[in-house]
Amino acid sequence: MLITKTFLLENLCCENCAAAIEVSVAALPGVTAAKIDYEAKTVTITADCDADLIFPSIVSIVADIDEDVAVKEA
Repeated sequence: MLITKTFLLENLCCENCAAAIEVSVAALPGVTAAKIDYEAKTVTITADCDADLIFPSIVSIVADIDEDVAVKEA
């Protein structure tokens, strides 16, 4: 069963960072799709596992790309 979940990306201010986050999150095991909405400052993932288990990996990816961005559950 596929699960879709959206996370807020507080302080996201760079489209290049957004693109890098989208590509990296999409490559995570279990993630079948990832889409950044730059205007809304969100990333929506579709996963074939519990999205909450992927959350720590998303936080790590975002911190590596832009340490000023905070990931929050929507």
